[in-house]
Amino acid sequence: MIDRSEMEKRFYVSSFDGLRAIGILSIIIYHLYSYRLPGGFLGLDIFLILAGYFMTNRLMTSLMNDGKIPLKQFLLKRLARIALPLIAMLVLVFIYITLFQNEMLVNLRGSFTSSLVFLNNWWQIFQAQTFIPNLLTENPFEHLWYISLAFQFYLLWPIVFAFLSLFLKKHNSLFVAIVVLATASFGLMLFSYKGADSLTYVTMSTGTRLFSMLIGSCTALLYPLDRFQKEHKSRVPYEQYLRLIPIVLMFILLFTLGRNEDITYRGGMLIFDLTVAAVILMSVHPKVGTGILFRFKPLTVIGRRSLSYYLWFLPIIVLYQAKMGIAGSSNLIHGIIQLVLILFFGEVWYQVFEKRRYLQIVRKLMGLLNEKTAYGKQILFGICAVPLIILAVGLVQSTSKLSEQEATLTELIHTNQTIVDNTQQTDKKLLKTINNVVGLTREETVFSSNSSITFI
Repeated sequence: MIDRSEMEKRFYVSSFDGLRAIGILSIIIYHLYSYRLPGGFLGLDIFLILAGYFMTNRLMTSLMNDGKIPLKQFLLKRLARIALPLIAMLVLVFIYITLFQNEMLVNLRGSFTSSLVFLNNWWQIFQAQTFIPNLLTENPFEHLWYISLAFQFYLLWPIVFAFLSLFLKKHNSLFVAIVVLATASFGLMLFSYKGADSLTYVTMSTGTRLFSMLIGSCTALLYPLDRFQKEHKSRVPYEQYLRLIPIVLMFILLFTLGRNEDITYRGGMLIFDLTVAAVILMSVHPKVGTGILFRFKPLTVIGRRSLSYYLWFLPIIVLYQAKMGIAGSSNLIHGIIQLVLILFFGEVWYQVFEKRRYLQIVRKLMGLLNEKTAYGKQILFGICAVPLIILAVGLVQSTSKLSEQEATLTELIHTNQTIVDNTQQTDKKLLKTINNVVGLTREETVFSSNSSITFI
């Protein structure tokens, strides 16, 4: 979703945008109607796999053509694509909350700042291990853990890939090494998953989610992007029907796997990721019949805007539901309104940032500096100063301190847990073994066991 390299633009395959659309639509539907699509959160895995696929393609091309990986240029291009729309969304949402939904500022400063430095996933992991945040309010920036995770991968993978390529000259050896790394990452997920208490770490940690991107990397080694430009020759009978199998399985898993189910983290997510890789290998080629499904025009339009939609979907849902006082969007009308808002803000962000029309806005603002009168400079100063002042006020007001209601609820939870622990300890005391003493009745023996009485 973030990665759209020059190579992808040169070898543009619209089917990949269709696959991106399935990913972003699954995520949005999951957050609006999770009971309809319990596995919709796996749409993020589609993005992770595609990120690994396109990134590894770019790295292989650089090594083959130039014999080196331009790491600095590589990172700057990806940073330029994500940083501006991300910062603009963060600032605008934070200003809106400061002005109109001030009660949601609790614990928002850390989420805001960690997102700016692409460490939101680790900030959320730390929060989950220290106390129970936002019991009564949702965090509109919670989804940005994926952006942080993806950028961490962009930072680490070129270095690791270059190191592996230096010692492993054969294509097959490189493939095996990446498979080993992916297996280790999945093994870390298996080892780390201990139920609901470990869910934040398992789903957001760089180590436990690395295997999804590495599966995409393996897919790139098996079927590089330039092969999608070549004619496809059918070699297997009923091949067009076989290509439907991974597509059907992908949707079955989206409708069956749940975020809080053990099976998801003990193999289900891995099966889904391998299925998506199979879809890339078998089903999205533009010259095969199933490729038509992914080239459906509305899907490709949505897929090209997937980054902008992703940035805005959760702030819209969280702020709208908090404002309307609804706990979910089971009401169809509320769901439609939220979807329209997501499409609107996503389209604006796509046109302004991904189409680079913000450059026109910057030129017009800079033109105010060239005016001979002070009027233009005053307007420019106001445009810059007012939002910054509001943002500063919001950052000061936002603390990690729980609201009165949240503090009461947290205290109640801890009190109840203490009662449960004490009850369990009491039960253990009552169940302890009591030896019989000759000459005493059963009642006398029980009484003496709880007293400081010895018998000689």
